[in-house]
Amino acid sequence: MTLSEINRAKSFGTLLKRFREKACWTQQDLAEHVGLSAHTIRDYERGNRKPQCWPAVANIAEALSLTPEEKEEFNMAYLGMYVPRQRLNTRYELNGEPVDE
Repeated sequence: MTLSEINRAKSFGTLLKRFREKACWTQQDLAEHVGLSAHTIRDYERGNRKPQCWPAVANIAEALSLTPEEKEEFNMAYLGMYVPRQRLNTRYELNGEPVDE
C-alpha cells in the first residue's frame, strides 16, 4: 500500500468504527450482520485494508442504518475523498467566489 492508500484506509476505518460504536455494536455484531469475520471488521477499522467491492460498502452502510448524510460521508471515505464533516463548507465556491444554486 502507498502512503496515500494507507491514509484513505484509515479515514474509512475511523469512520466505520465511529458509526459502529454509534449503533452500539461490537465488531462481532457488525460482522454477523454483514457476513464477514470480526477479524475483517477489525482490519477495516485499523486501516489495514478496505472492502474490495462497492456492494460490501453498501451492505455495511445498510446494516448500520446510516442516514443519507452518513452514507455520503461513508462512501466518500471509501473512495478516498473523505473530508471531516466539521471542515465542510456549506456554501459552494468556484475560485473563492460564492456560486448561486
